[in-house]
Amino acid sequence: MTDQLISPEAVIDRQPLDETGSGTIELTGVTKKFGANPVFADLDLLIPDGSFTVLVGPSGCGKSTMLRAIAGLEGVDAGQIHIGGREVTTVPARDRKLAMVFQDFALYPHMTVEKNITFGLRLQARHDKNGPTPADIRSRTAEVVEMLGLSGLEQRMPSQLSGGQQQRVALARAIVKRPRAFLMDEPLSSLDAKLRGETRAELVRLHRQLGTTFVYVTHDQLEALSMATRLIVLDGGRISQAGAPDEVYTRPANMFVAAFVGTPPMNFHEVDIHSAAAGSVIAGEGIVGRLDARSLPGRVFLGWRPGHGTLGDSGEVEVTGQVDVVEHLGDTKQVTCVHGDQRWVVVVPATTACAPGQPLRVSVPAERVHLFDAVTRQRIDPAP
Repeated sequence: MTDQLISPEAVIDRQPLDETGSGTIELTGVTKKFGANPVFADLDLLIPDGSFTVLVGPSGCGKSTMLRAIAGLEGVDAGQIHIGGREVTTVPARDRKLAMVFQDFALYPHMTVEKNITFGLRLQARHDKNGPTPADIRSRTAEVVEMLGLSGLEQRMPSQLSGGQQQRVALARAIVKRPRAFLMDEPLSSLDAKLRGETRAELVRLHRQLGTTFVYVTHDQLEALSMATRLIVLDGGRISQAGAPDEVYTRPANMFVAAFVGTPPMNFHEVDIHSAAAGSVIAGEGIVGRLDARSLPGRVFLGWRPGHGTLGDSGEVEVTGQVDVVEHLGDTKQVTCVHGDQRWVVVVPATTACAPGQPLRVSVPAERVHLFDAVTRQRIDPAP
């Protein structure tokens, strides 16, 4: 029990508190295996200094293992890791000048809030003659307690705190060390929906205030889109796409990214392409239309987001089906339709009258359409 509580955090907390330097993190040709099975292989990754970089992907894609490798809690089998321009591949976690916030907060139940926050600094002062003085510790603690709204809670035990307060204590313990970068492994997953939303906004504000590199792991693409300045989408240990959230959402590099990023997921139709004088004619199960683009493959996947369709036949692409399920979401309804084996979803205003069994026609503007190669499933950007 004691080892489980202390091991991960103590390794991080014993880091020296000298000059932090740049928070740029770079992985070059990194491979990590568990037994004979690679979690990721020959991976290259750049996390810019001062960015809020979010690693997002489904369970088992390697994002938490990657974060732990950066922290030094997991060794790597090949490649190099640089932090602030210094190679740290074999450097112990305590010397990497990082702070980590874990999924379960990892607070020490026998310590007060104040002692939880100052644990790493007190340990450093005890073992490093150049470590923080008692006055430094008091000053830093007062600053971070005020910053995170923990005033008046300093003498409480973790069991006397709400989930949101415990999460802020874990953040305070990380912030007080003034690290090169903060590493966060799904820190909001144990909070309720309302508190997750509030804490997301708080973390974004905190990043803006501190200007320090944040590396955040989540499987929740809503968290990823709402918080990141840089988004890295992982699939099976590979980087499917990296870029600004708007870029990843509006121009997904492949069908995996298109389906994973966005709620509800993107609709896909396998369609035939026929060249015409004015462009290309598309036809598939329950879908017809015309695109200005030419020189397209004969068969592609066409994608469109549920929020980009409108009722009626005013768009360049028309999708038809029969209403199967209607979900009421307050100001909107999420309507699932079927046409043969094809299923698609559209988001419509809450006032829209629709019921199971009713036919439905939706129009999608050509500029909202995404095309993907039918074999490679990579994005196609056709010339007009």
